[in-house]
Amino acid sequence: MTLKLLSVTLSSLALLLGTTIVNAASTMDDKAAAATDQASNSVKKPGFSAPNANAKAKAKEKASAKVKLVDINGSNKAALMKLPGITSADADKIIANRPYGSKTWLANNGIISDTTYFAIRSLIEAKQPFKTGAENVAFYEKLKKERAEKAAKAKP
Repeated sequence: MTLKLLSVTLSSLALLLGTTIVNAASTMDDKAAAATDQASNSVKKPGFSAPNANAKAKAKEKASAKVKLVDINGSNKAALMKLPGITSADADKIIANRPYGSKTWLANNGIISDTTYFAIRSLIEAKQPFKTGAENVAFYEKLKKERAEKAAKAKP
């Protein structure tokens, strides 16, 4: 009985595999026919050009370049308030706690709520003062130390 079950299972697998191979081959034949049709159309129709992958990539790049990101390290209050969900108080907090090492600092340090951050994260950036990471880290460490000293002096 086990041998019969194994035979039926192997037959089913062979049938399934054969069907899959036939479907894949027919799909490949359809794609080849479409490519041939497209090539023949480009010959028959003057002024017709086949779609170019580079042209599509350039068009997509241009579309994404149209969105101007708001720099949280340098934008004024009016620009920050144009962002969805940012109130006047949020804009004031963002400006008061500058500079930011990255845009995630807004949510990680409680400057704005997580909900607001997720609404604006694709619309903002945090431009850095220096080109190298080491210079930026040194700058932020120095700034952190200065702020701590200022806060210590302010407390009686």
